[in-house]
Amino acid sequence: MSAQLDSNVTLGQSIFGNAQLGDKRRTARLVQTFDLMRRHPGGSLPQKMASPADLRAFYRLCDTCLLHISLSNIIEKKKSFGTQFAP
Repeated sequence: MSAQLDSNVTLGQSIFGNAQLGDKRRTARLVQTFDLMRRHPGGSLPQKMASPADLRAFYRLCDTCLLHISLSNIIEKKKSFGTQFAP
């Protein structure tokens, strides 16, 4: 079954679940953070995150991505997901 049709798969998993970030925990954090932000599109980052620990984890992910990972990998995942639905 397609990831878009499976109700157990979040949009974050569909877009970023296969991102190669050097560690599966980073990918899981990216997915979780995307899903948290999607649930709360307005407001500041502290308002979007479920807890202070989630906010700190997001900041660590950003630091790690900037230091060790090409952000183009994350951006490419988002772009490729969008083209799946292009006419």
